[in-house]
Amino acid sequence: MLADKFEELVEEYTEGSVDVKVRCCGQLMGEDEAFKAMQLGTVDMFVITGNNISPHFPLMDAFVLPYIFQNK
Repeated sequence: MLADKFEELVEEYTEGSVDVKVRCCGQLMGEDEAFKAMQLGTVDMFVITGNNISPHFPLMDAFVLPYIFQNK
């Protein structure tokens, strides 16, 4: 998983001075709560789907429109 690799690399490159804790599957909070927590600075990083970002950042709606792009 990408988050596990991120944890491994951060701890390797900082020689253990930064401790990354990975939590999976909404163990801490939902996406909407996480976005607000990131704005407040209580959460540093969270993986959020595009659909759940758009209420907070309307410009993201452009990327969740179906068939807007012909291919990847």
